[in-house]
Amino acid sequence: MNSKRRWQQVIALGGALLVAAALLPSGSVRAQTPVGVVVNGQKEAIPGVVIVDGVSYGPAEEILPRFGFKVEMASDRFWLRAFGRGTVITLVQGRPTLYTPAGETELPRAPFAYDNYAFMVPLRLLFEAYGARVSWDEEAQAIVIDDPDRPPYEEPQKEEVAQEPAPQPRIPFTEEDLWLLAKIIYAEAPDPDEPFLGQVAVGAVVINRVLAPGFPKTIRDVIYAPGQFQGIRNELFAKGPSASALQAAKAALYGEDPTRGALFFYDPRRATSKWIFTLPVTVEIGHHRFARAP
Repeated sequence: MNSKRRWQQVIALGGALLVAAALLPSGSVRAQTPVGVVVNGQKEAIPGVVIVDGVSYGPAEEILPRFGFKVEMASDRFWLRAFGRGTVITLVQGRPTLYTPAGETELPRAPFAYDNYAFMVPLRLLFEAYGARVSWDEEAQAIVIDDPDRPPYEEPQKEEVAQEPAPQPRIPFTEEDLWLLAKIIYAEAPDPDEPFLGQVAVGAVVINRVLAPGFPKTIRDVIYAPGQFQGIRNELFAKGPSASALQAAKAALYGEDPTRGALFFYDPRRATSKWIFTLPVTVEIGHHRFARAP
């Protein structure tokens, strides 16, 4: 499977991850203290569960599959998405925010790496958000999870699997570049007003400009070029991107271009420039037309 096809499959899933703080008993607790876990009355060996500064954390990539979720994670571990139990959930590195279809919630801290895991998150609302209950057993010094609707789980058999090369971005980028690209996508094509493909298309136009003669050579300079993107002046740009816009930005950076090489886009209902209507249109997505240079 080539990397472009893999990205097409991954981005189509979309969604948001439920995480939040888990309160443990008061008193001094050593950082990164391993603790036991009891699920539905039975002790269970769930690796990676620790206490840090009095809060219980566990690796989302290890825990969620054990409770009925299918997990997808970017090859560079920038985001993790999980599907199941009646919801779709996403976690993004470096952002102390949980994303769900119902909205966004600020987290006490961004996910962090521990041991071989990349997405350590607070445990309590990770479970309670979909109906499970979490408590602390002082005598057993264990986290107790009550999840009567938990689907059956079997440890996967370890197999040697050939690893495909990680997909390469169209241009080098930093986390700041990704965040800025997602912001302009959200400002110009906010969800749910525009489809996800339309968000990817807006991001692709920015990348196409970075690569094209006659335009600035960085994402920041393309976005802030005078008179190019009206979205930098609206409140959505200032607010920051949605989870969908972040996913669209990553997809555009890694080669998705539904515009067929377009360098311009406009909403024909609002555009006032006669010149923009003279450009050859490559595709229409949502409310936008995408066009090549004359």
